[in-house]
Amino acid sequence: MQQEIHILGGAKTGYNLYLLLRKNNIPSTFYFFKNEYGANKNGGKPVEKFKNQQAVDEVIVSSERAFVHFKKELEPRLTQHYYLRDKANLPAIAKALNVNTIGELSLDNIIYPAFVKPRQSGEGKVPFKTRLIKNQNDLNRISSYINDCSIQSYLDSENYKQISIAGYFVGTSDFLISVKQLNQYPLGVSSYVKFYIDTKIEDLKRDITNYLNSLNFRGFVELEFKIHKFNKVVYLMDINPRPWGWFYYYTSSVKNLRDVLFNNENPVINLKKSWVNLPRLILSNVNGNLNNPSISDIITNKICYEPYI
Repeated sequence: MQQEIHILGGAKTGYNLYLLLRKNNIPSTFYFFKNEYGANKNGGKPVEKFKNQQAVDEVIVSSERAFVHFKKELEPRLTQHYYLRDKANLPAIAKALNVNTIGELSLDNIIYPAFVKPRQSGEGKVPFKTRLIKNQNDLNRISSYINDCSIQSYLDSENYKQISIAGYFVGTSDFLISVKQLNQYPLGVSSYVKFYIDTKIEDLKRDITNYLNSLNFRGFVELEFKIHKFNKVVYLMDINPRPWGWFYYYTSSVKNLRDVLFNNENPVINLKKSWVNLPRLILSNVNGNLNNPSISDIITNKICYEPYI
């Protein structure tokens, strides 16, 4: 019987993964929620159809909404995924990785600017992914959601570089790549990343590999860090045990994707220099963030572009 991958979540990330699998002749189906991007695309089914599946070969959860919606069905088989995505576990995970976390601020001791994000993703209680608040007026505007949010000190780009380490993990650091986040729109959503590696990142990749193996974790995963530019102190910001915002940069570079997904083979990776989500990058430039790839990289075809049609 032919193996098939079932993608839960029909937003842009899930649909792009489906298209990439189809391009590689990997049988797959994506399951969409009402009004999601993939709802009017070919190859998908309503999420209700997945609950009628008696057995599936491989499940890839592509969104936080799907993690929440299918928790009863999936948590017994994806225990490690649910542990990693629970924000309450970040301090313990950071300790295991020999890095730090940012302490949470209370409403009584906020120092502006501050960074606000939902305590748990995908539950629909908070209508934004992240929010930078610069003063009391900004805080007042989100006051109705604040009990479901965490508030942290904001680590600015002047003093910190934002690094992501991600891949389809099946046991070794060869499955992980690292990038520097160079532009976002809106805040917290990537629009331009660039491959980046140094000795600190190599150490992080080693510790991540050891930790994920201790959990017996397998699958897509992204870990987000901020690293102080001068004293090199590392902070764990978030973990996404699923395809992430710039995942197309990684998956489109894997030349043996079928064998990686089905046979746990080491990936044969041919990365371009950087990845761009062009519509988001344009909007970011319109809003004053002019950090862009070089003209040389554009002309010499060193950029991976996110599909946007």
